[in-house]
Amino acid sequence: MMARVWIVLACASAALSLVVAAQFQHGVAEAPALAQRLTFDVANDIHMMHALALLAIGILTSVFGNRTLVHLAGISFALGTIFFSGGIYASFNPDRAAEIGRLIPVGGFLLIAGWVILAASVVTLDPPRR
Repeated sequence: MMARVWIVLACASAALSLVVAAQFQHGVAEAPALAQRLTFDVANDIHMMHALALLAIGILTSVFGNRTLVHLAGISFALGTIFFSGGIYASFNPDRAAEIGRLIPVGGFLLIAGWVILAASVVTLDPPRR
């Protein structure tokens, strides 16, 4: 059951990444400055990369069953994406940039922690069930 949740979340996150990219590219009145474009591209690339990481969490859960560390890695990826990429997306709103800017480093930490937790979980996994 949890494998499906992770896979659906991964697909939704990937779709959202594409929607946000299309909106940024086609939904702005004037072309963004190069620095803004580069900042957005980093956030969007990391968003898509971690959507794929959530897909891996779903696959690992499907193969190995429910494992606490795998789920913690997934939670870390999901929250990290919201805080990091979402924070950068939201920072383009000048009214909220200062408040939201504080969440971006937290998101980055959660993304890094997710990879460390995922590595630790893979090391401790038993052979796949048959």
